[in-house]
Amino acid sequence: MTDHDAHLTWAGQSRAGGGPGPGVRVFRHGSATAVAGPGLSGRDRLAAAGDPSGALPLVRDALREAGPTYRPFGDARLIDALVRGTPGLLPGGAGFLWMETATAPGAATGVRWPDRDGERAAGALLDLCFPDSYARPGRAGVRRWARGPRG
Repeated sequence: MTDHDAHLTWAGQSRAGGGPGPGVRVFRHGSATAVAGPGLSGRDRLAAAGDPSGALPLVRDALREAGPTYRPFGDARLIDALVRGTPGLLPGGAGFLWMETATAPGAATGVRWPDRDGERAAGALLDLCFPDSYARPGRAGVRRWARGPRG
């Protein structure tokens, strides 16, 4: 899976059957794709991928249809081209960081799904150590939260 595929898949919030999640809209133009995902990690997001020449008209149309609360994200080269070519579109704050690996992880041992109190404790830890994190227990777009073994 490429970075492009990963962020389009995440924005689509796929259901078990493979279809998009509630309120998700998919736009295509040539080889470019944009996925409007409402309320993902606290924001309405428009994941974009493809060559800038095809993505530019696509994203302009998708933003007109999806509305002004949607903010594009994708690889830095594409976002730079979109900002330069879309009147009124301004660069955001810090870059969106994507975590991925090309190596499948080994079997997890000692990992469990926390209860409601455990999720509240994780939220408190994030408040203290990573207050700008989008991934928080209970937030729209966050499906599960795991707790590892204590060391």
